This record gives sequence, structure tokens and C-alpha cells, in this order.
Amino acid sequence: MSARSDIESVLAGQRRRPDWPSERYLVADFAIQVASQFEQLRERQGLSYEDLARKAGTSKAHVIRLLSGTYAGISNRSLAKLAAALGCEIEVQVGPVRPARATARPFRHTFSPS
Repeated sequence: MSARSDIESVLAGQRRRPDWPSERYLVADFAIQVASQFEQLRERQGLSYEDLARKAGTSKAHVIRLLSGTYAGISNRSLAKLAAALGCEIEVQVGPVRPARATARPFRHTFSPS
């Protein structure tokens, strides 16, 4: 089982909690969305983790951690470095919380690389 499928099962369990959406859930959900979109751009551009790290001015280990979807400590600076290295902008959308019975989050691609 992959790390992302483990995360999805944890998030599904979180959605059933009475305190949903908890801060923990919202942080994890955000990390997964960000990582997924950056990972797709990295793959489309044919960049290795090492290439992306070099372009972003950070380490390969840091890029892997950020793109894993399991790292909740991503900073605005790290987001900006990855976006600049991938030639894209970041667009944030805030909306109402989905019903607690939802089990899957649809992927929304909200930006396109330059």
C-alpha cells in the first residue's frame, strides 16, 4: 500500500469524526492537494527530484518530503520556491466543507504552467 493510499484511508476516518473537519484533517488535505499538483507538474516537465531541488534551491530530500503529501509543515516560502522552479502560479480556493460522508476528494487542477 502506498503512502498516499494510507493517507486517504486516514482522511476517510477523519471525515466520520464528530469534530470534522478537524484542523488535522484540513492540514493533511491541503498537503495532499499541493503535493499532488506539484508532483504532476514535475512529471509533465520530465524533472527528477534532484533537478527540481536544484531549480528550487533546496535539497532533494526536502523536495521528496514536500511532494509526498505526508508533510504538513510546508511553508509559504517552500511553496513559492517550488512554484517558481516549475514555472507556475499558485491559486487558492476556499469553499464550504464537503459533507462528512464524502470519501474521495476530486482532483482540481487550478493552475497551468507558463
